Amino acid sequence: MTPTRTLLGLVTLILAGCEASPRGAPADGHAPEALAIRTPPEPPAGPDAQAESAKPDVSRLDYDPDRRTLRVYELADPAARWVLTLPGAPRGVPVDGEYEFPATVAGDLDSIVLFTTLPSHRPSPGVTLREIAEAGRR
Repeated sequence: MTPTRTLLGLVTLILAGCEASPRGAPADGHAPEALAIRTPPEPPAGPDAQAESAKPDVSRLDYDPDRRTLRVYELADPAARWVLTLPGAPRGVPVDGEYEFPATVAGDLDSIVLFTTLPSHRPSPGVTLREIAEAGRR
């Protein structure tokens, strides 16, 4: 017998002895409880859960279209931060007190969004620059 035939015979013998289902699993295809895939438990609700930050108060924000500037109010929590999303910017832009918009973006009031972030909280709902501008006209 040649070494190739011997190897082929061994492979055939090994394959014939393999089970179709994993070791410990019943032949009917149903996994036993120990092998079942389990979904992780829901995170606990309550004070430890990640809360959403409050929506910014548009009546306290000021947008000057002539100067293309946005002024924000001081947040109660010193760890909180203001963030702007601008068209074409890959990430949010931090705002500290006042922000001057480039001339190319200042006219696009609906795609500029302001929100707050706070560690261990989800970002606040955003307000558009249009909402801020309209609140200032009242």
